[in-house]
Amino acid sequence: GSGSPDDERESFVFGDTASFYDQLKEQMGLAPLTDREHDIMEYLIGSLDDDGLLRKSLDAISDELAVYHNIDVTPREIEHVLRLLQQMDPAGIGARSLQECLLLQIERRDDSRLKQLMQSVITDYFEAFTKKHWDRIQAQLKLSDLQAETLFAELRKLNPKPGASLGETVGRSMQQITPDFIIDTHDDGTITFSLNQGDLPELQVSQSF
Repeated sequence: GSGSPDDERESFVFGDTASFYDQLKEQMGLAPLTDREHDIMEYLIGSLDDDGLLRKSLDAISDELAVYHNIDVTPREIEHVLRLLQQMDPAGIGARSLQECLLLQIERRDDSRLKQLMQSVITDYFEAFTKKHWDRIQAQLKLSDLQAETLFAELRKLNPKPGASLGETVGRSMQQITPDFIIDTHDDGTITFSLNQGDLPELQVSQSF
């Protein structure tokens, strides 16, 4: 076509669809965080899997932040920031297990007998729940058929993969094609840098690299 390579690259890099991670970062920008909490939360968001769950231990994240980002932070501090992340939408985001993910969703419901029963199932009868042993749960909670039917219908509405509800089930791939900056290498050996938006401060690349 008649377009320049820059035009072609721009059309490839930019898109109207925000990735799963981008949408979380937008919410993070509205949260009253300190600079330190902002850095920790940004790392936590980048550590989520495509389901929106955090599979790494807080100890591992503490080590990674110290080694790769020179941020000395305790697992307890990380958990505090993680709790803030878990308050974002959708409910269940940032959970460390399926059980925690479902409980986070139930916690946002208005107080009611149904909410208490749902919490009881996920807390006390989680194994039976995962194996769909509905009769056993009904018997343990001494529920009528109608009560059990209502309870189980609400439990089935819970989302085990909250990350998917943000619209991008392949969010990590989307993130890869929307880089913060672009590096071009040329035939004469020179390298140029450019940002998607704004200007980039002067950078130098070592000759050995």
